[in-house]
Amino acid sequence: MPRHSSYRYYHGTDTQAAIQIRRSGFAIHHEKWGKGMGYGVYLSTDPNFAAFFGEKILQCTLAPHTRLLWYDTPDPEIIRRLVRKFTRKILKPDFYKAIPENKRLTCQEVAALWRHLVRNYYETDNRKRYERFRKYLSRIHKEVKKCGYDGVGIRDDMWSEVLIFDPSVIVEVS
Repeated sequence: MPRHSSYRYYHGTDTQAAIQIRRSGFAIHHEKWGKGMGYGVYLSTDPNFAAFFGEKILQCTLAPHTRLLWYDTPDPEIIRRLVRKFTRKILKPDFYKAIPENKRLTCQEVAALWRHLVRNYYETDNRKRYERFRKYLSRIHKEVKKCGYDGVGIRDDMWSEVLIFDPSVIVEVS
């Protein structure tokens, strides 16, 4: 697993928020932009992308042992296993309705499901699918957190976005 504490991340914000962050650290209620992936603090590995969200760019690292679930191609075998176990309803943003009370998802299944939902609902041109994804985000994030992840991230050739659930793992560098 990569050591996220050695990577540099960037947070774009306005002057007022930058002063507040410097004074008392990151807090979720300061977020004005980018709630597309859910509730939390947004960072990027690209300072130019972060600059899109404000004229002040704060450079950060993440505390040691911070765990991020990065977007990748969903494991097709795990997806097939989920469908056999719970029906195709498991592949929808309201996936939890397909899980009987006496069953639980494994962390591998949660990761594969999150990646599937990002691919099929977040990264879509279909506005209804995207809004449906956003409506149930807190539920999938609840499962991701249960698996010990502190946030989720998407790497892309054009931009990279990281959503941190708990701002206390963010360490401001400059």
